Amino acid sequence: MKLQILQLVGKDTTDIYPLTHLRVERLDEKLIGLIIKWHSMSYGGELKIQKHDGSYIHYQGVAYAGSPVQVFWGSWMRDYINNESLKIINEIAQTAREANYDVKRCVDEAVELLCIMAGRVYDKMADVDSKLRGDGINFGQIRDVSGYKSKFEKHITSHAKIVVDQFSPQAPYETMKSHQQDLFEAKPGIWGFRINLIEGCRRLRRRFQKGKV
Repeated sequence: MKLQILQLVGKDTTDIYPLTHLRVERLDEKLIGLIIKWHSMSYGGELKIQKHDGSYIHYQGVAYAGSPVQVFWGSWMRDYINNESLKIINEIAQTAREANYDVKRCVDEAVELLCIMAGRVYDKMADVDSKLRGDGINFGQIRDVSGYKSKFEKHITSHAKIVVDQFSPQAPYETMKSHQQDLFEAKPGIWGFRINLIEGCRRLRRRFQKGKV
């Protein structure tokens, strides 16, 4: 099976795209390498893969049927691809902020590249699964992995929105407004009200930051 090229083709990329591509490419190579290890089950060889949580998948002299198939399509790859992708998103957002780049654009770019990577990974899983269910000449039917790709895209997209809000120089107005508290509170005090010092500091800091832009 020919995998999609891990590249944003025909697009105007950001200055940190080379870093983004390098990080995603390394993850792509690692995950596809783990999938290829499953080929050892075709001849009864030993399979030992460390999962993201540190535990191991371990088979030897076992055919690829029943439990091994369920494990192959279980949570081990999802845990790897989700957690490692989130690390990349956070790293790119922080780098973009420190370099004074458009955080949202850099993160969106990383998300798009990660979705291509996820597609490659799940397509490779479908390919290996088909070969392991074959007899060396005839292969099993290719499994539909569109659902896995869709779930990953939703997962990484929702997280990316949070990261953009977190690392952007200024939070959106509505977000700041929703977290803004009253400066004067009608609470028991000497004059029947008291000043919310915490909110006062927040407003002064925001005004100072705005003046620096």
